[in-house]
This record gives sequence, structure tokens and C-alpha cells, in this order.
Amino acid sequence: MKKNILISIIFFIFSFLINPINLHSAVDNRREALNVLYTEAVCGIFMGSISINYERFLNNYLSIRYGIGKSIYIHLFGDDDYYYGHTFMLNLFNRNNLKLEFGLGISLMKHYKSEGEIVVNKPWKICPAIAAGYRYQPLSHGWMFRIVFSNVYYCGRILSASFGCTF
Repeated sequence: MKKNILISIIFFIFSFLINPINLHSAVDNRREALNVLYTEAVCGIFMGSISINYERFLNNYLSIRYGIGKSIYIHLFGDDDYYYGHTFMLNLFNRNNLKLEFGLGISLMKHYKSEGEIVVNKPWKICPAIAAGYRYQPLSHGWMFRIVFSNVYYCGRILSASFGCTF
């Protein structure tokens, strides 16, 4: 069942890449700034994460994203957990500058733990990367802001904020 759902999602996403559909009227503005570079940060009690991301818009409704980031979980008793990873995502948007965003992809994660002065490396693993939230981004050049619920670099559900620029 899960395999069928995953195959359906992949075919849906690739159908946008092969034949983009204009979901709104012909009055839509064309995107001038196709590239976005931004940093994403999360800070909470006993955890934090930061990443640098690059997105390329394929049309007004679809972008691809690559990011690299690092996270830390601090334990009161015991050793801290660290995560380092790369993320590849496909993001879908609604129209205009104020965008609802939904992203789906994978994160290649490396988990390591400090046990005293010894660092224990665990093998690389692939985690699902899901993001859903809000973004303000002009169609032309300028600053972008984004706030999303995401599990990208920490294999957990958390609220993150992003700031960056379009070019």
C-alpha cells in the first residue's frame, strides 16, 4: 500500500515537470527571479538546527531545492546527539507572492554522538523530508521569508523560519 502511494506521488510530481499546468488564469505574472538562496534556523529547548538552501523555480508553482544542514539535541543526562545532512526536495506553491508551500523529498542524514571524548559515527540513512507552511516571496528580485512545519534535518516535526534573497 505504501509503495503504491509513493509511486502515485512520484508520477504526480513528474507530470508537473514534463507538462506544467497553468492552474490559474492567463493573467498570472511570470516569475523574473528564478533562484532563491536562504538560511533556515530552528531553536528550541535543548535542540537547534541551521541550514543553507538553494532553490530553483521551474515555473510559478514548482521548485526544486537542495540544502545542507546540521542539528544538535542536548540531553540533560547523557551524551548529545548530532545530525548532519543533505536534503533534496520538490516544492509546490499556490499563486502570487503570498504562497502556501508543500514540499516532499529525501534527507540523507549522518547521525553521530559524543560519548565523553569519543565520537561514535552511525551509518548514513535516508529519511523522508516533508515541509508545509507559508512563504512570502516576490516574483521579481528581493527578500524572502518562510515559516514551515518541517522534519528536514532532524527527523522530527518542528517549526522553522527562513530568510533569504531571490535573484
